[in-house]
Amino acid sequence: MIHFAEGKVVPCFGHAVLRQPDPRFIAQKRLLRTICLTIPIVQIVWDLFELVPEIHGFLGKVKNPWPNVDAHSGAC
Repeated sequence: MIHFAEGKVVPCFGHAVLRQPDPRFIAQKRLLRTICLTIPIVQIVWDLFELVPEIHGFLGKVKNPWPNVDAHSGAC
């Protein structure tokens, strides 16, 4: 479990160089929309894509709070 009160971040979110969503994540998301629609964990990853950046921004610990390619590379 991740404890945001302790200042911990969500693994696979945030990238040292990129200041926008990882283009590899976006490309995977487009592909997974066509082949993995029935796998529940893929939807969880997409839900996290909507929630985590705001949480990380609030914590102020991550310059780029967006997911990297590892966020759902193993979900399908």
